[in-house]
Amino acid sequence: MLKSLQLQLDATFGTAVEAHHLTMKSLMVMKKGNNQHYKRAQSEAILQEFDGLLAFINLLDVKSTDKCIIPFKIIKSDIHLIHLLKSSGSILIKDLQGNKTYTINPLRGRYIYLPAGLYELHIPKGQSHLSNLYFRCKIFRDGNERPFHFLHPLIEAHRSQSIYSCVSIDFEVGTRTRAHIKHLVSNLKKGKLENEEHIFTAVKELIRLSSEKIFNEYERVDGNEKTALALHDSIRTYCELEGHSFTLTKLAEDFGANFRNLNKIHFKYFNKTMQQYKNEVILKQATDLILAGNPSSNVSDTCNFKHRDTFNHFFYRHTGMSPTEYFKTQGK
Repeated sequence: MLKSLQLQLDATFGTAVEAHHLTMKSLMVMKKGNNQHYKRAQSEAILQEFDGLLAFINLLDVKSTDKCIIPFKIIKSDIHLIHLLKSSGSILIKDLQGNKTYTINPLRGRYIYLPAGLYELHIPKGQSHLSNLYFRCKIFRDGNERPFHFLHPLIEAHRSQSIYSCVSIDFEVGTRTRAHIKHLVSNLKKGKLENEEHIFTAVKELIRLSSEKIFNEYERVDGNEKTALALHDSIRTYCELEGHSFTLTKLAEDFGANFRNLNKIHFKYFNKTMQQYKNEVILKQATDLILAGNPSSNVSDTCNFKHRDTFNHFFYRHTGMSPTEYFKTQGK
């Protein structure tokens, strides 16, 4: 599989060194992996990589005397499954072109769709150990992604090759998750046909396990409140990806539930309908673009309105002003 994630560890830790120069040990050892070791003063990093046909797997261990920033480049759009296995604090992934920041807390995981571009990985002081794998999204086909509603916006972003990054809701990384990752990396084999079956089975198990974790945390326990939060997050993500053209009925398909019931749940916890929240998100996108000096025709296109007149009517209905009037009064 194409190595699309390029961590620029030398920018932070200097030239790669031999393993015996480091005092830190990897949290997990990747069998048959390609290893790189870095050391600058008292800060150290170990990168282990394995290139499979169906997935590219990374393990990164960092020990730093201060918080550090590791720049990285994405060559090809992929969905990444990241687990923060151990850390003294949260890590941040900064999308430099999209001006977005995603947080992953210790012992938590997330799926992140990252299009080609430049990014930064912010790591706290102390030791951090994380795993990342990105896989061929063609494993989702013939509707087999239907049960994983938390992945639907990311899968759709990948299929449309969206230029905007997006993230799933986060989930717990517990004993079983760590055991699955350890089993995956400890049993890798180069030049063996059964290796790809091993990787494929492990990827499927990690996806299923994350789905179980999300269900238990966000749906089974105080299910309505967690569902409302997931709805809120999905509406925002779809609006960022599809703009005004996004239809809320898609959520009923994603969640496998009646639209009216979902709307009632959202209203109960946020005191607004899903349509009202969608309008808020779109309006915020539009006002930010207008205040940045974009003409209304560009704003209409960026927010994916079918016609410019439709956008102008939407904007006036929610602000009482035309885009030009809004810029004149609010843009000072």
